[in-house]
Amino acid sequence: MLPVCYRLKERRDFSRVYARGRSKACREFVLYRCKRQGEGIRIGFSSSKKLGGAVERNRARRVFRHAAAGMLDSFPAGYDYVFVIRCGAK
Repeated sequence: MLPVCYRLKERRDFSRVYARGRSKACREFVLYRCKRQGEGIRIGFSSSKKLGGAVERNRARRVFRHAAAGMLDSFPAGYDYVFVIRCGAK
């Protein structure tokens, strides 16, 4: 489970990452990264209704959150990250 201190939750934070951040895309997800004030990292997850109903979207976010928790050391510090989960992740 991804600890709460590493989670990106506020809408304004997501909006800032989308507006100012850089992105990389693949078939399964799009990753946005934006420099932030402070040392730590925060990670947010988003999925659209194209992915499926609420159960499928929530499950995809839980799977990605679990995977990110295991890879926290590989993320450079001082950034906010947002994963936008795509239909290819099914």
